[in-house]
Amino acid sequence: MDKLAKFTGLAATTAWFLLSILTTGSGVLDKNTIVINTVVAVIFLGVSLLLLWRVNAVDATRRSVPMNKAIRSLLRVEAVTAAAMLLLGLTLLFAAGLRAFGEGVPVFG
Repeated sequence: MDKLAKFTGLAATTAWFLLSILTTGSGVLDKNTIVINTVVAVIFLGVSLLLLWRVNAVDATRRSVPMNKAIRSLLRVEAVTAAAMLLLGLTLLFAAGLRAFGEGVPVFG
């Protein structure tokens, strides 16, 4: 369970990081929207960093405490919440990709 929690957490972190990059890059398509796209990209980057922090914290806890019922429960909750954040991140990344590459306009603006 600990590998699944770590993998889904890192995958969610990556999805939000890519969303941040795509949002920032799409601001170049229209100079009038570069500010809003950059601001939102910083927010997405913040979500990515928080997810990475959480992955590292849970991993450190797992390594320092022997496996028991409480740790298994923590890892189960971590895997489920990371999967939810991964699903949300991938959905937003897909929508942003359609907006930027399909429509040829900035993600926001």
